[in-house]
Amino acid sequence: MLYALVGWTILPRIEQRNPAMFRLAIGVGLLAGVIFVVETLLEYSLLPADNTAFGLIEFGLVFLIYASTSGLLTYRRYHLREGVLGAVVAALFSSLIWCVVTLAVFYLFYGSARQSLVFRAEGNFEDFQRSGMSDFNAFIMEDFLGATFSHLLLGPLPASLLGIIGGLVRRASAGYAAPSELNRFGFGL
Repeated sequence: MLYALVGWTILPRIEQRNPAMFRLAIGVGLLAGVIFVVETLLEYSLLPADNTAFGLIEFGLVFLIYASTSGLLTYRRYHLREGVLGAVVAALFSSLIWCVVTLAVFYLFYGSARQSLVFRAEGNFEDFQRSGMSDFNAFIMEDFLGATFSHLLLGPLPASLLGIIGGLVRRASAGYAAPSELNRFGFGL
């Protein structure tokens, strides 16, 4: 419901205020979403014994995209706040894509041997044993709900932090970190 509220009220205002920034943010959000989708599909098709490397590459690339979005927008002479906002919008879209695809793939392969191999690679069975729960299906749904919460609601938080870093790195590399802009943005520098 929160995403629907943001989509109906806030995103149209952002798009109206700065259509070029919004289009870039949507584009890179879709790119980050594609990375999430590819990683999920690779897990189910390649069936690695341990998918830690997949996850590190996936999130490394997505986090780089969030920081780069802000850096690129700052490079285009937007204010730091637009750079950070672009990274957050990208995170909103990519997180929503991750949620839809992950749950769709989960239900598509529900109860299959392939899904069991993916769960083994992700450590779900070990996590279940440590949880003390008696019903694996209830545990998995609780785990997915927690992951969905993390991606959808907490995903924009690291994107905003990475957006700040990306924008500041771009400002510093250009030789003009604008202290007055940082003060207006609320950083007190």
